[in-house]
Amino acid sequence: MEQDPPCEPSLSEVMAAIHDLKGYLEPRLNAVAVDVGLLRADLQKVSEKISTAETDIAHLQSTSKALEEQVQFLMAEHGRMAARLEDQVEWARRNNIRVIRVPEGAEGRSVKLFVETLITDDLHPKRLSSFFTVERAHRGPPKDHHCTHL
Repeated sequence: MEQDPPCEPSLSEVMAAIHDLKGYLEPRLNAVAVDVGLLRADLQKVSEKISTAETDIAHLQSTSKALEEQVQFLMAEHGRMAARLEDQVEWARRNNIRVIRVPEGAEGRSVKLFVETLITDDLHPKRLSSFFTVERAHRGPPKDHHCTHL
């Protein structure tokens, strides 16, 4: 028995198959093209957001650098001012006068008036400043008194 030679499709059959394949692939290719277009749009949006984020980060870095410099300056200034304040407090303490060994009760009702009288009348200062004032005066604790609250 002889076999029939394989049957080759005719040109019209090949053209019909190509037409069918084209009809099958065309909508799918269009869908892929639409999806690629959407991906491009999304990629563009992401790219813009990244660009904005990079700009914001650069701005924050420069602002951060400026703030760090300002904090360092302010800390140094604070140190200088604290030292100056401490110096002024020390000078203010040097202007205090301590009167010791005044008998108990000698001040009467007003310690401040007693100190003013003692300095102006009893000590007779020759060049007492016109700005001289007794701002406050108080009796200190006895010498043998121990402070437990400090």
